[in-house]
Order: sequence, then structure tokens, then C-alpha cells
Amino acid sequence: MWNISCPMTTATARPSTVVPTAATKSSAQEIREWLETFAQCVREVDYDRARDMFDPDVVGFGTFAAMLVGREALIDGQWKNIWGCTRGFRFLLEGAHLDISTIGDMAFVASPWISEGRDSAGNWYDRLGRCTLVLRKDAGGAWLCIHSHYSRQPTPGKVGEGVTPA
Repeated sequence: MWNISCPMTTATARPSTVVPTAATKSSAQEIREWLETFAQCVREVDYDRARDMFDPDVVGFGTFAAMLVGREALIDGQWKNIWGCTRGFRFLLEGAHLDISTIGDMAFVASPWISEGRDSAGNWYDRLGRCTLVLRKDAGGAWLCIHSHYSRQPTPGKVGEGVTPA
């Protein structure tokens, strides 16, 4: 069903560079669970559940909106314009890069993702993309996203006179 072809033009995807300690293993697992939960929220178009996973002052860049400041702006300006028009969203975690700071309360995620979208004729097509996320643990121990950046996989065109490569 999925034709996954995500060529890497710079560095290859790699596992976390964090030295595995009991604390980072636990945090890494928590982050992976956070990603799985968020992907489920996208698939189920569950804004309320996803809302609690994001800091009220989150800053987001998206595939629909250029830049949004604040959780409600992100929900209204990005999520509500995309989630209901897609299906099957998931992170491709086998290619994800996950870093957790040495103090354990910050995390950086870079991951490819995939879903299906609909074209103007109503036909489904593969949507490939990538994201970067910055998460911070709150006082209660929950991971909250403080920055998200989602973009579609580039589809560079022919480079010619007057054309800038992607």
C-alpha cells in the first residue's frame, strides 16, 4: 500500500547519539510513546487529546500554515485544515533521530512521516514528509511539545536557467 522512498541527500538517519543510561532509556521510550500517541490523535482527528500534549505557547510551522504561535492557533490554523483530509498518519520511527539532553527534560526529534491525502478529484495519494519536534518535560513529568515543524518531502524539479534547486 505504501511506496516509501525517502532518499536522504545529506546525513543518513541514525539512532540516538545519547549514551544509554537507565534515565535516557526511559525518556527515549517515553518520547516514542508520545509520538505514537500523537500519531493516533492525528488518525482519529482527536484535537482534545492532542491539545494536552502541546505547551500553550508552542510555536509551529506546518504544511498548511506558515507559522503559528500558541496551541489554539496551531489547532485552528494547521490541524483542523489537514487532519480530517488525511488517513493513516504515522511516524517512520525506524528512521527517526532522537536526542535527549543530559538533564533529561528536553528532547529533539527528527523523523520522516507518511500519510495519505486526497487530490481535488477525491483520489488518495501518498503524502511523505518530515518533522522536527522539540519537547520539554513539565513539572508533572509529562512531555509537551514546545516547537513543531512539519513539511512535505521535497519534490525537486528540473534545474535550469532561472530555476533554483530545492
